[in-house]
Amino acid sequence: MTVTKIQEPINEPIKWVNEEPLKAVQDYSIYKIMPYKYFLAWLENKQVRLEQISSWGDKFELFLFKQKYRSNFDKELKDISMEAVSKAIYGQSWSLCPESDAMWRIYSPNCLSVKIHTTTNKLIKALEGCSPSKSHMITYLGRVNYYSLEALLNRITTIYVPNGVTLEETMVCSLFDKRDVLSYENEFRWAIIRATQTECNGYKQDVPIKPYLLLDIDPKCFVDEVCFDYRLDDNLYNSMKCCVQKFLPNAVITKSTLADFTPMEFTI
Repeated sequence: MTVTKIQEPINEPIKWVNEEPLKAVQDYSIYKIMPYKYFLAWLENKQVRLEQISSWGDKFELFLFKQKYRSNFDKELKDISMEAVSKAIYGQSWSLCPESDAMWRIYSPNCLSVKIHTTTNKLIKALEGCSPSKSHMITYLGRVNYYSLEALLNRITTIYVPNGVTLEETMVCSLFDKRDVLSYENEFRWAIIRATQTECNGYKQDVPIKPYLLLDIDPKCFVDEVCFDYRLDDNLYNSMKCCVQKFLPNAVITKSTLADFTPMEFTI
């Protein structure tokens, strides 16, 4: 038995997960550090690329989908595969944290990454006008909750499996749970889920699953600020800044001051 269908609430293409602590703030800032070469490609093509979450490096991503399941259907145990569904989920990781040294060192190992800033309202507006809303894909937005490994595994046995592991709501909620060793990321995530089957003339047909999605989002209407790595050489920064300014004339472009140091003067 293979699970190959995700329910599609077509009239609500954007949904929120774990929104409760943020309801008091109607529009809040989110940040993302990404390689300059990918940011430049976005500026030129006006398309954002979302990878399959199954391709991300953290082995605990999609932890709910990687368990072993068996169905007792008609008193006959059969294995259930969640692989098709897991490959139909695409995403991007952002952060609610404006800046940290750890984030720069992890996501900008060669000092050639940029940190971009936007707001949730701009994100929602961009998503409403691009391909997911027009192709029956469902987009989920929300902050990530962090748990100890023990608590995470406990959620599988006490919440996710009993509530129906193949239900869309259960699947989606699990995408926004991570181990507490990653809590420094203060992650804000958006995930896009597409169906793995479609109905044509009364028959179900498999939908080809691509390794990535391209969304038509114009950075000029989306990016407020661009910040370069504080370790970047000044000459290189000035050159790269000029390039970005051509595409984003109204954006604030800076170099991080995280490591700025002004010595004090003492008489000894």
